[in-house]
Amino acid sequence: MIEVEDNELLNDTFNNPSRGTFVYLILFDKSLSSLSIHKTIVNRLSQQWTKWEQGTLLASDIRTWENFPKEQKAIFHEIW
Repeated sequence: MIEVEDNELLNDTFNNPSRGTFVYLILFDKSLSSLSIHKTIVNRLSQQWTKWEQGTLLASDIRTWENFPKEQKAIFHEIW
């Protein structure tokens, strides 16, 4: 089974979002949406969002996002 480590998941979706990542491909390629890895990634992203809502999102995290080029901001919004 294919697995995505926590650091890869956060890097591909938050720290350095890109359309060329494995995580992006799994999330947005419709032909892959039936795979169990798709559901796993969606669930883990949901869990991460919940953690952030509980106060683990730092100002430095927000500053990282604010400094993204327009393209990366668009990808970030697609994912989150």
